[in-house]
Amino acid sequence: MSAAETEMDLDRITHPLRLARGSHQRGSGKGCAMNAISYTNGDERITDFPTCSARPLAVLVQACNDLLAAPGGYLSPEHSVLALELAWQTVGTAAVADTVVHAWLAELLTNPVWGVVQYAKITAVKAILDIAELHRRAARAVRRCQGSPSPR
Repeated sequence: MSAAETEMDLDRITHPLRLARGSHQRGSGKGCAMNAISYTNGDERITDFPTCSARPLAVLVQACNDLLAAPGGYLSPEHSVLALELAWQTVGTAAVADTVVHAWLAELLTNPVWGVVQYAKITAVKAILDIAELHRRAARAVRRCQGSPSPR
C-alpha cells in the first residue's frame, strides 16, 4: 500500500460526528471510529464493520474506541485522533485470509511488548494463552484444508 492509502484524509468527512462509546442511531451525530471508516470508504450503510476492514480488527478498534471514551461517553479530541488512526490501519484488511487473521489475533493476545497478556491480571494469563493457541490451531487447520504447508 502507498502512503496515501494508509493515511486518513479527514477532509473527506463532510458531516462531522463526535466519537463516542457504544452503538449509535443514524443522525445522532455520534459514532465510533469504525463508523468514520465506513463513511469514508463509501459504504452504502454506515456501520461498525466497514466493508474494507477485517471484522476481528474492527471489533478491536471498537473496544479501543469505547475504552478511550471519557465518563460522559465522548472521546476527547486527542483520543479521537488515536482511535481514528487505529481504525484507519484496518483499511484494506477485509480480504485477508483467515489464516492471517488467526495469526494476528494470536499475536495481539501474546506479544510480550504490546499484547493483551502484558496488561492482564495473573489469573487471566492462562486463559489468554489458551485462546491464542486456539487461534494458532485454527490457522494451521485452515492451511491444511487449503493444502498450504505449515510454517515451522
